[in-house]
Amino acid sequence: MKFLFVLFIAVFAFAAPEKSLETNILQIEKDIADAYAKMSVNNQSIAVAQKQISDINLNIDEKKKYLAKRMLAQKSVKSMSWFLALDTKNKAILDRNFKIFKNINSSDITALYEYRLALDEVKSQQQFLEGENKKLKELTQYLLDQEVKLKKAEQEQIAILEKINSIDHLLNFKGNLTLPVTTNIIERFGSAHDRDNQYALLVKGLVFDGKDKQVVKAFGPGKVIFRDRIPYWGDSLIISHKGGYFSVYAGVENAVVKIDDVVTNEQIIAQTNGQEFYFELRHLNIPLNPLSWIRKNND
Repeated sequence: MKFLFVLFIAVFAFAAPEKSLETNILQIEKDIADAYAKMSVNNQSIAVAQKQISDINLNIDEKKKYLAKRMLAQKSVKSMSWFLALDTKNKAILDRNFKIFKNINSSDITALYEYRLALDEVKSQQQFLEGENKKLKELTQYLLDQEVKLKKAEQEQIAILEKINSIDHLLNFKGNLTLPVTTNIIERFGSAHDRDNQYALLVKGLVFDGKDKQVVKAFGPGKVIFRDRIPYWGDSLIISHKGGYFSVYAGVENAVVKIDDVVTNEQIIAQTNGQEFYFELRHLNIPLNPLSWIRKNND
């Protein structure tokens, strides 16, 4: 599985906003994006630790069963009369018997030692997992706090936009937009998963199941600034929205728009190509969670 990382700096040359409020919004958005990145790594660590604990516990169970059988065997050996093992004048047989007892004892000691090591290892992994879960809890709370700060700053910005009658600014549409396609989301913003290579990747957008071809709609009003093929995804589109926002549509075909075309909100711009469809939203070079911009019944 591969994800699209658009080089906005190379494609677009937009100056950073001069207003302190817009700058503040950008900083909060960056902090949120960074928090998602940390949570992605954190979730991956938790998954690895959980897998290791599960594997160790399976190993412990196997060693328990082995040691239980060995205890029964030792009990059986102890019930034997020692003279039966010693009652022989054949030196070869006597040496063999001594060797058997020695190997049994050595094997049991090794098994007990490995069992103890496994117990120590699972305890260590559990402590690590507790630490990672604590980090996740702290990151989740931090993310919630930043979302509150962002909402407040955006409300102030919207009030300013209303005064200057900037109705096409994408921020005015936040909370009332719909996703460009209606198929199932298979990878969400910030998740870390690579189904093909088992590597941890930070998803900076949304990946949709594209088995059934369907129309792709514009995520707000804007202007088409990119139409070309992108490695892995194929034909793709990028729309520039007022306020320094950009939406990316990767894995499309039969596009009905061209570069410099002005589009309206929810205007049909293409259709999916029958494979996975990728959608990304950015504010300048900062990736945003598209699910924070849509109507609540559209996720």
